[in-house]
Amino acid sequence: ELMRGSSLSTILRRGATVFGSSAGSASTYALSKPVDRIDAFLSHNWSVPGYLKYLALTLHFNFDFAALLSLIVLAGLGTASFLGALPTMENKFHDYPVGYLCQTICVPFFICMMLCLRDIQYCFRDSRINTFLDVCCIDQTDADTKRRGIEKLGAFLKISDTVVVLFTDVYLMKLWTVYELASFLALDPTRKLAVVPVFKAVVFFLGSIALWMCFICTVPFIAVVSFWELRSILAGLTIWVIVILLRFWARQKKTMRRNFKLFTIKNCCCADENDR
Repeated sequence: ELMRGSSLSTILRRGATVFGSSAGSASTYALSKPVDRIDAFLSHNWSVPGYLKYLALTLHFNFDFAALLSLIVLAGLGTASFLGALPTMENKFHDYPVGYLCQTICVPFFICMMLCLRDIQYCFRDSRINTFLDVCCIDQTDADTKRRGIEKLGAFLKISDTVVVLFTDVYLMKLWTVYELASFLALDPTRKLAVVPVFKAVVFFLGSIALWMCFICTVPFIAVVSFWELRSILAGLTIWVIVILLRFWARQKKTMRRNFKLFTIKNCCCADENDR
């Protein structure tokens, strides 16, 4: 009965609001069910904002299927534009009408699928991917059951196929997450460990939106302003935004490498020092 898991669609629906608070309740415990295997053990820090972890998890779990659906939509729109079934626009740089709905629609569609895929799935059936999230899978309302659940953490890790580490600069500074990671590697170092830097998801989503905005802003002005002049200005602004994001990402990676190199258990913090 203590071995419980939550479906991925349950965890990620409604913007993963379950990450909003570490204070569990009977309602959050009801989001889990008894399981024999756990596909993904979610290792994270509660001090990290929930929306950042939501973005990181959608990028990790939803990217492949969202990309496939977007390619299907792209192929359909491209074919319809080529056959003249969709509107096109004249462009002095081409001898033929140019379609614009593919770039206009596909990027927003892809991002929406990334963010809403599990909500759509939840409307029809639960995901087959079972996950472990402490606030859902360990009873937070009964002190004795909570204690026994925490003592069984090694058992949760043992039946987990992979551990998904939502990595930030505080991950190796918290004793609890270090304990989870060390226990998983000690039980079976050959199993899959997925390290998902949270800031990587921020760079991905903001970069995608910036590139899409670069295109979408040129469409209304093509007939008024020289296309390539306007595109060059917007491209310059977009590149500037992306460079800033990549600089932040490079700094995050540098911090990650430094934290790995200088890691020592003595520097870890614990919410309650009596637990150390």
